[in-house]
Parts: sequence; structure tokens; C-alpha cells
Amino acid sequence: MLYIKSTLELRMYKFKTEPYQHQKDALKKCWNKEAFAIFAEMGTGKTKIALDNACILYNKGKIDRVLIIAPKGTYMNWVDQEIPVHVPDYIEKNVVAWKQSTSSEYKTTIKKI
Repeated sequence: MLYIKSTLELRMYKFKTEPYQHQKDALKKCWNKEAFAIFAEMGTGKTKIALDNACILYNKGKIDRVLIIAPKGTYMNWVDQEIPVHVPDYIEKNVVAWKQSTSSEYKTTIKKI
């Protein structure tokens, strides 16, 4: 029964970039879990799986924001590339990269999220 429900949820979600079959399979297994981990090789699309999963949960009203923590050398990839490429345009986005700043504009931006 869970498999059928997972398949239905995936069919209802409008991907911005079409996932490969192994990414769809991973989404079917993790989209409705309270916690999960994706153990896969580099370059297999773990980021896309995580973003699509977050979007599905957002559409269902299960979450209203996502906090992404990534290493210093890669975190801007999420901001500049991954989120714009994979998150559908109909999903509300306010992407902010953490930085040590005391400007009032940056503080206002952080308070909004």
C-alpha cells in the first residue's frame, strides 16, 4: 500500500528537472519518512533527491522551510546552482547563504526566514 501511495505522490509532483529512475526509486523510499539518509556515490544525484523530497513535503504542507548545512567549499553550489536548477518555479524560495555580517540589510533578510 505504501508503494502505491508513494508512486501516486511522485506522479502528482511536477519535477523541474526529470529524475533518473534510481532517483525516483530513492524518493519512493524516503519522501514520507521522518528521517532518512541517502548513501550513494558522488555524482549520483543525492542533492536532487533531497531537494525533490523537500519540495514534495512542502507541497503537502509537512514543512515550510529547509535548512541546508554544507561544507564551506560546496555550500554556494546549493545557492547558485542546485536550488535554481532543481526546485520548481512554483515553489516559494527565499535562499540565503549564512555569512558573518552586521549590516542591517543582511539582518533584516535573516529575520524574514
